[in-house]
Amino acid sequence: MKRIFLIICLVCINIQSSFKGEVAVLNTLLLLTAARKANYSVTDLCARGAQANCVDSKNRTTPLHLAARAVQPERIKELLDAGADPLQKDCEGYTALQRIPSSLPAAHALAHMYISVATEERKKSPKKGSS
Repeated sequence: MKRIFLIICLVCINIQSSFKGEVAVLNTLLLLTAARKANYSVTDLCARGAQANCVDSKNRTTPLHLAARAVQPERIKELLDAGADPLQKDCEGYTALQRIPSSLPAAHALAHMYISVATEERKKSPKKGSS
C-alpha cells in the first residue's frame, strides 16, 4: 500500500502541474521518505518545492524528527542542508535530537553529531526574517 502511494506521489510530481496541492504532495512525499532509503533525495524534493520544515497534521512531526527516529544520518544531513530547523518541536515538545534512539551506536553517534552541530549553529544565529 505504501509503495502504491509513493508511486502515485511520484507521478503527481512528474506531471509538474501547478495545482494548489502540489506542495502538499511534495511535503507528504518528503515526510514518507525522510525515514527511508529511497532512490530520490531530500535535495531533489526540496528543489521541487517540498518544505524541509513541513509537519504532519497529527503529531507535528517534521521530516527531521522522522529521520532522527529512524537513525538515518544521510537523510538528517540532507534535511539540515535543506534548511530543516533542529530546534523545531513535535506535539510532545521533543526536538529531533531528543528523538534519536540509542540502539545503533555508530549511526546514533553520527546522527547526534549532525543535529547537535546544527542546533548550536541555529542558536548562535537568529532566524531568517527576525530582527
